[in-house]
Amino acid sequence: MTLSTMPFEAHPAVTVRRSDDDGVTVVSVPAPGVDLEAVEHALILFALQTTGGNRTHAARLLRLTRSALLYRMHKYGLNGQAGSS
Repeated sequence: MTLSTMPFEAHPAVTVRRSDDDGVTVVSVPAPGVDLEAVEHALILFALQTTGGNRTHAARLLRLTRSALLYRMHKYGLNGQAGSS
């Protein structure tokens, strides 16, 4: 299976986390590269988790409009996750 056809969960090298020291968001990407959609999916999940599922706040965190976030959530099948704000 190629990287581009693997499910999102199969991309363990793509990680998004907040640094313990200064609160900076860190995205780790392996040297061979990644599927951009896997990175976008991980960032959306991170934003929703960070904001407790608040979609308006998650959109602000990602510097998207709320409607752009909702479009991307629909694209990745995330409509039923992380609250309904």
